[in-house]
Amino acid sequence: MLRESDDFVLLINDRRLALEVSVINTLAHRLTRMLAARDPLRDRVHLAMPEVAALTIAGIVAGASRRLSLFATTQKPRGA
Repeated sequence: MLRESDDFVLLINDRRLALEVSVINTLAHRLTRMLAARDPLRDRVHLAMPEVAALTIAGIVAGASRRLSLFATTQKPRGA
């Protein structure tokens, strides 16, 4: 179900909301990988602040690049 949300960033018209969704999606993917590999009753499955900051930046960059690539492919050349 999480993979289905990967394209939400392209479906949302509001730029800021789309980037926020991209950040949440990036954090969710990371936490899901951690929970799949670790036992939450025995192992640490929390993100430290530097990890959250890095994933936030990564989510913003990934979301912005996906939106820009979609924008670039949907633009019509001038005079067409």
